[in-house]
Amino acid sequence: MSEDLKRVEDNLEKNFRIVFDKLDAMNTQITTHKVLIETCGNDSDALKDAVHGNGKAGLVIEVDRIKTTLKNTGIMKRSMWTNAGIIFSCVGVTAAIFFSIMAANSASKDRFYKKDGSRLEKRISYLESLKEEMNDTN
Repeated sequence: MSEDLKRVEDNLEKNFRIVFDKLDAMNTQITTHKVLIETCGNDSDALKDAVHGNGKAGLVIEVDRIKTTLKNTGIMKRSMWTNAGIIFSCVGVTAAIFFSIMAANSASKDRFYKKDGSRLEKRISYLESLKEEMNDTN
């Protein structure tokens, strides 16, 4: 790959990451508020515990947040370069071909979230088991 194409790829990857990180953060906030309301209701003590990551509510929120992140990154991973190809195909045939190649490479390598995904899956199972233990003791 020529230096120019590599530079374009790196720049686009960086910009897409920024946008998707912002979207993910917004989605996490919405999910967190939803779980807080469902778990704590009007109980201010439970709400304080949840906000500080203590107690059952805090665990529920963390599990839900990580699951949301995994779901979102899975969608992004499949569609990111495909979307870029559609968006930038108006630039010309060369751009469309370039982004089609990027889509194929990205899909085959599973390149963005392979390591993160497995770590997050382990974290989810750990948190789920903690949550079950807490439910058993109550």
